[in-house]
Amino acid sequence: MKRFLSLFAAMLAIVGMAQAQDVYSAGYYNDSGSWRAAVYENGSRIWTNGSNPDYDYRSNSIIVSPAGNKYWTLYCSKDGEPRWTDIYKDGQRYFDCPSSSGTRINSLYWDPYYWSQENTSCLYSVGCMKGSDGRLYAAAWQGDNTTAYWYPSFESGYASEAFGMTTFLKNGNDVDCIDRLYCGYTEAAEGGGHPQAVVWEGDQVRYLFTIANSSKAFDIDYYNGDIYTVGVEQIDNKWVGTVWKNENVLYRLPDVNTASEALKIKVVGCDVYVCGRDGSNRVWKNGEVMYTYNGYAIYSFDVNSSGVYAAVTGSSDVATIYKDNQPLYSINDCDYLLDVFATTSCQETGVRTLPYFEGFETGETDWECWTVTDEDWNYNNSHTSMYASYW
Repeated sequence: MKRFLSLFAAMLAIVGMAQAQDVYSAGYYNDSGSWRAAVYENGSRIWTNGSNPDYDYRSNSIIVSPAGNKYWTLYCSKDGEPRWTDIYKDGQRYFDCPSSSGTRINSLYWDPYYWSQENTSCLYSVGCMKGSDGRLYAAAWQGDNTTAYWYPSFESGYASEAFGMTTFLKNGNDVDCIDRLYCGYTEAAEGGGHPQAVVWEGDQVRYLFTIANSSKAFDIDYYNGDIYTVGVEQIDNKWVGTVWKNENVLYRLPDVNTASEALKIKVVGCDVYVCGRDGSNRVWKNGEVMYTYNGYAIYSFDVNSSGVYAAVTGSSDVATIYKDNQPLYSINDCDYLLDVFATTSCQETGVRTLPYFEGFETGETDWECWTVTDEDWNYNNSHTSMYASYW
């Protein structure tokens, strides 16, 4: 993951206390015939919600801010149709969506480039909302504002939905030039009226994939000038997991004779990690199988300097969090794990000299454990805080 850096090359980074590592996950479980949303910390349930037996509840996404605040979603549906989605911050309702708004939030995203370490303007949520015509349309929200700021084709008559988001700087280290990318699907006329995987850049369509067949894009990442997207496309009447680099297919999941899904992507350095299914639950690294997990399904994973964390839904109401290929936590009475977020473990403290190379000051680095050194902009005279990283 990239972090914005605006520091002098010779600056000494003074680092603070070591940070402990925790793994958070979100999903839902069956409670006497009703689906209840749940959030887990290191395998133990810390929150649950959803008391009305006439509705189904689940938590689709969870993230942890640089300051350590936990944000997760509470999604409510009835008969498969979205009713509303709230966002909770550390167990308290933070984003209070109007009831029966037809809002579904699929994922949360923390913008690493925007202002300070705990400015809630950094929090974005993407998904869809229902129009007056009854169709669902792609939308995104910022912070606790329940009015969508992004809805590129609302009530156009062509349904759409967003599943993922990422940001990058278009002009060096100028945060006034943050570009926002969204991925999902659209049924726009130019796509033949069926779902088409799409990448939006702002309000404009940047890439529209596989015009001839149906497709959807589920996640997106950006690294070193390139946009990586994962999803599915219909080939020979079955879904095939696909990874795109910019507008071109980078690769498809190897066994094209088996239905497959590419669901999440993380680009770390020059390595592209993907999780999904091709008859087995897998993590791929650069197109090659890295790990295979037993269980019913894998919907999400996380990658950082400590390893690969996979959230695997079991077949007997037991879910498992894996670190690399070893079970880390077993979660009883959990029917589905939909998302996982692993905080970074920073063991070393002390002083070190930041390296310098072209692009380092504009975020071309994968260092983790950033800490704010100039939150009040005393030295860089811009709308960004200055960051240093633990060794």
